Amino acid sequence: MEARCAVKIALFLGAGASVPYGMPTTKKLRDKIDHKSFPIDDILDSSQFPDIEHVISTLDQLNNFAQSKAGKLYAEFESRPKGADRMPKFERKVERAARASNGYSAGKFGSYVAKSRGAKEIIEQLITRYYKWDPSRDESAEKILRPLFDFAKSREGHVTIFTTNYDTVIEAYCGNPDRSIERIDGFKFHTAMRAVVWDGRFVPRDDNSGTKVFLYKLHGSMNWLADMAAGRQLILQKPDTSASDDRARDMYIRPSLDTKGEATQKEPYTTILREFNRLLPSFDACVVIGYSFRDPHISERLVEFARAGGALVVLSPTAAADFKSNALAGHPELREKAGRDGGMQRRTTLESGDKQWAVHIMNEHLAKSSMDDTIEKIRSAIGDGPPGNRAHADAGAGS
Repeated sequence: MEARCAVKIALFLGAGASVPYGMPTTKKLRDKIDHKSFPIDDILDSSQFPDIEHVISTLDQLNNFAQSKAGKLYAEFESRPKGADRMPKFERKVERAARASNGYSAGKFGSYVAKSRGAKEIIEQLITRYYKWDPSRDESAEKILRPLFDFAKSREGHVTIFTTNYDTVIEAYCGNPDRSIERIDGFKFHTAMRAVVWDGRFVPRDDNSGTKVFLYKLHGSMNWLADMAAGRQLILQKPDTSASDDRARDMYIRPSLDTKGEATQKEPYTTILREFNRLLPSFDACVVIGYSFRDPHISERLVEFARAGGALVVLSPTAAADFKSNALAGHPELREKAGRDGGMQRRTTLESGDKQWAVHIMNEHLAKSSMDDTIEKIRSAIGDGPPGNRAHADAGAGS
C-alpha cells in the first residue's frame, strides 16, 4: 500500500465511516432510544422522523417556536380558562408568559415543550454513550485506517482529513505512540495552563519523518470543551470524552438537518470551515466516505469541487441515493446520467450546457475485511495522475 498515486488526495469522513468501529448511524441511534423513558415517544412512532437528525431538528424547531412571540401567544391561548370569550391584550399575554417558568407553566403546549427539552437531554446522553471511543476497537481502526492513510498520504507524508464526525476515532488511532503519527488539529499545549488549547493554527510541531495527519473537524468534537476561565472563554481539548465539569460545556454540533448557522458563526467552526473551503480546491481527488450530503454549506463545496474537475469519489451503502437527493437538490441545472461498471454503479456524469463532470459512486460498506479491494476501486476511479483540467491552489499546511 505504500505505492502512492501522483494525485493529491483528501479524505472526507461522515458518520458512516465510523460504523466499522461499532458506532451507530443516525438512523440506528434513533432506534436505540427507549420508548418507555422518552418523554415524547409519539415522535418515535412517526415515519416523518426516520433518524436522529430529523428528531433533533424537530425538537429544536419546537423549542424555537415556543420561545417566539407567536409561541408565547399560542401558549397563552391554549391555557386560557375554559369558556373565556376573548383573549387579554397581546402585551399582557407576552408579559405573563415571560414570568412563567421557561415561559410556559400551564397548558398542554407548555408541558409538551418542557418534555421536548428532556427528550433532547436523553438524546445527548445517548450520543455520549454510543460515540465514545472503545480502546478494544483499536485493531479494527488499524485494519481500516492504515491502508486508507497509506493510500491518501502525500509524498511529504501528509494525510488530510475533513470530517463532520465528533467521535474521537482518528484521535485515538493517531495517539498510539507506536504509529509515529503527529496529529495537527488547531490545538496546542499551553505550558502555563497545562492544558491543550485551541489556537486555530494547523502547523506541525516538528519536521520528523513520521506521518502528519491534518484533521479538520467541521462539527467539533466530543473531547472539546468551552471553558469559562479567568473571565474569558477558552476552547480546551480534554484527553477523553468523560463528562465536563460545572464551568465547562461540551462543544460539538449535535446531529441536525440544519447546522449551517452554528457551524459558520462561531469559533472554532468558522476557522475550520474557512480552511476546508480554502484547501479543498487544491486537491486532485476527494474521497467521501459515509457522508449523507445533508449539510448544504458542505455539500455545495463538494459539488463545486467536482464541477471544477476534481475527482469526487463517494462511498457508502446509500451513496447514489444520498448524492442525488441531497447534494444535487439545489442544482436543477445539472443533468445526471448514471453509468455502470460490472453491475455496480460506479460513475455519475453531471451535465450542464456543453460541460460534463464525473462523480464516482461506490454503493458499498467500508469494511476491514475488504480494504484492499476498496482501495483498488478508489484508485481505479481517480486514476494515477493529476487531471489535466485542474488548477491547483496553494494547499498550505494541509498539502
